[in-house]
Amino acid sequence: MGTNGGACIYDGKALNNISQKDGLPNDAVHRILEDKSGNLWFGTTHQGISRFDGKEFKNFTEEGIVEGKEIWCIHEDHLGNVWFSGKRFGLYRYDGNSFTNFDEKDGMVSAGLMSIFEDKSGRLWLGGVQGLFRYDGKSFVRVTRDGPWR
Repeated sequence: MGTNGGACIYDGKALNNISQKDGLPNDAVHRILEDKSGNLWFGTTHQGISRFDGKEFKNFTEEGIVEGKEIWCIHEDHLGNVWFSGKRFGLYRYDGNSFTNFDEKDGMVSAGLMSIFEDKSGRLWLGGVQGLFRYDGKSFVRVTRDGPWR
């Protein structure tokens, strides 16, 4: 669970706190994801995104690998790609080796994605301040009241 005092991790027996003193880049944790490999991804409000592999933290924002200090959503798709977004930097996908940034040139907004959902067809649905978008693995489509829904 993310808090303004770091992250609280419940292991089935005890509730433990991880904070900046433990290597977390910022105590204002907005989102947390445990990926299929057991890594913990932390989206913070002031220091971007980081991954904890059980031994150490790696902050991709501080290292200049990705942009954006305010992370609003994190999602792992059925292929194991980790997707995240936030304030003013579009959408990122991490495929296990490298990051790809999607923005206006790809048909995606650059600001304000707040949620990512994957349907049973494997399409991503992305919602935020500029509306609803769908990604089919090839392209982004803005979805309006009139669709397209399929």
